[in-house]
Amino acid sequence: MRPELALARDAIAEAAATDGPLEERLRQVALAVYAVVDGDLLRMTEDLHRHVPEARHRELHTEMDEAFASMARAFERDAASEPGLDAALAATLFLHLVFGLVDTGQPIWDRLTRVAPRTAADKASLVARLFARGYEGLGPPAPPPPAPPPPAPASRDRPPDPRGR
Repeated sequence: MRPELALARDAIAEAAATDGPLEERLRQVALAVYAVVDGDLLRMTEDLHRHVPEARHRELHTEMDEAFASMARAFERDAASEPGLDAALAATLFLHLVFGLVDTGQPIWDRLTRVAPRTAADKASLVARLFARGYEGLGPPAPPPPAPPPPAPASRDRPPDPRGR
């Protein structure tokens, strides 16, 4: 499984490092993921969860963290012009969106196939467009709303007694 993970990691890193607009880089990353995951990697990952000791499982996840780091670097390039979302968070959200369209063979996928794109190219274009356009539209975070005014003193029908009674 290590060679397949290395292939996925390297493909994501290479696609994320390409030049060009964010949407195209994201499309290339998604295509790289689908090329690997739509093959045997998903099945192997499921087997890993069942048959590999937890310590080994954590080692493999650490290796895949490098793929997330390369994605974060792709978003960091855009951070100066598109502030508003932490690069690591953006990478994580994007890759989860990509994985959301992986054909798992599970019952939920049967329901999605009625509306989801079927080819890797169509899935990659959809997630890249959706994420890039939303990401680019974020802008800087909105300032917090102003504090509410202090509550008014309780009023009575008559003016307050200056003697305190």
